[in-house]
Amino acid sequence: MLKDKKVKKAVALGYDPKKVAPEVIAKAFGEQVELLLTRARELDITIREDKVLSEALSKIPLGTPIPEDFYRVVASLYAFLQNQEAGVHHENAFN
Repeated sequence: MLKDKKVKKAVALGYDPKKVAPEVIAKAFGEQVELLLTRARELDITIREDKVLSEALSKIPLGTPIPEDFYRVVASLYAFLQNQEAGVHHENAFN
């Protein structure tokens, strides 16, 4: 019997203040995930692993703003990443 393996997913969001909400600007699945992550590292883009959020965001078409249902969690993610880049570390930032 074959086990159902989860396919790795990675989603990149971009934010333009002139637009309504962050947009899905890149997605990768399976073996392509490492290529996207490598490119993000080369560009010094902060990476945050969140399998549940990646799964949900991977269903949004490229170039599409995130739905309103995601505003709060993505805003928390952006705040966490900004604090991390500024050297502010909080334990359990998502709890």
